[in-house]
Amino acid sequence: MRSTMKRAQEPAPGRRKRLPHRGKHSACLGLLLLFGCGNLAAASAVADVLARSGRAVERFWEEFAAINCTETVTQMKLGKGGKPEHRREASYDYLVMMRLADEELTFEESRVGLRPAGKEKKQEEEEERILLVTSGFSTLLLIFHPHFQHGFEYSEPEETDLDGKKTLKVNFRHVRGGRTPSCLRLRGRDYPIGWSGSAWIDPAAGTIVRIAAEAGSSLADLGLRRLEADVRYAPVRFAEAPGEQWLPYAASIELRTQRQHWRNIHGFAGYKRFTVSTTTNTEAPR
Repeated sequence: MRSTMKRAQEPAPGRRKRLPHRGKHSACLGLLLLFGCGNLAAASAVADVLARSGRAVERFWEEFAAINCTETVTQMKLGKGGKPEHRREASYDYLVMMRLADEELTFEESRVGLRPAGKEKKQEEEEERILLVTSGFSTLLLIFHPHFQHGFEYSEPEETDLDGKKTLKVNFRHVRGGRTPSCLRLRGRDYPIGWSGSAWIDPAAGTIVRIAAEAGSSLADLGLRRLEADVRYAPVRFAEAPGEQWLPYAASIELRTQRQHWRNIHGFAGYKRFTVSTTTNTEAPR
């Protein structure tokens, strides 16, 4: 990556509480910078892609909160040679609640376990102590939401193929002190994650097809050697709504410390739209 950086124009501004597996993501002030742009045409190309992807992610933000699905999670603790020492598979009824209040975007994940027959609670608790709990990665594409774009630097888009589909590949890296949509919860404290990585974007619609990222060196003081995430999205059609929505279908997370190695794989399927309506009847006093 070249060290030349340019500042872009600011883009236009754009429960059910059921389980303790939830993530709350907050934001802080930052700047939108472009890296790898040597001329005005390149800077304009970046700004155009960010504007289109920003609108697509805003639509995702509005639509994803009106959808639930079945999430499958495979948790693994790996030993020497990457062989699983412990493994657990579980399925959940999955729902995300998102809101914007006081210039802060927040969301909470809700998971209701779909427990297989004969599963003992004591065994589940033992596995949770051994294995890694991950959440919130379905919304990693929020790195391209206008609310967070000023907390990252973005490269000039590069035309590339992804699984036979024409896409624009954009690299990004977090600006120290800038907004980020993710945090690491450790011993009751939240630590912002400064992601750097790449996103593959549909050139026409601006939708995020895939995003792969790793945490910066800011987590090294916590004993983390590596934290990586790779999230893929796919089009979903609903009978009651025209067009298609790009929603997460797979996420892979890998975390290493000096002595430990975990890998979690999330799958999302069976999407359903839902609406909530209420009716109030008022009777005259007797």
